[in-house]
Amino acid sequence: MGMTSHQLEELADKIEAATTLDQDLADTAVVVIGTFLRDAGKQETVRASDLLSTDAVIHLVDEAAPGWSIRLKGRAFEPNGHWRCSLRSNEARDEDEFIGHAKGPDLSNTLLAALLRILAYRQRK
Repeated sequence: MGMTSHQLEELADKIEAATTLDQDLADTAVVVIGTFLRDAGKQETVRASDLLSTDAVIHLVDEAAPGWSIRLKGRAFEPNGHWRCSLRSNEARDEDEFIGHAKGPDLSNTLLAALLRILAYRQRK
């Protein structure tokens, strides 16, 4: 993947805190996610502009962690919301090996940070 799990966690922290995904963060996330998907045998093309769309990030979660549940909770406040996201391999039980968590002001960034935390965990395994 090119990044250590620690570097992926740091990237997730930066994206989680951002109110707007800047080009450098987006470009780095595109490389990480694109590499992971290619290594997993997926033909998905990821573009920086995709990371600005909640729907597109949900699609990437589906590609990277098919069948996982996405739980979103929050309040839509302008200019910044208050979002929490968890990604779980099985919503029916509490003994998941790992759950991707994130919180932040931007919904797509929050989803993306949770996905990066899953990738960081997989990097450690």
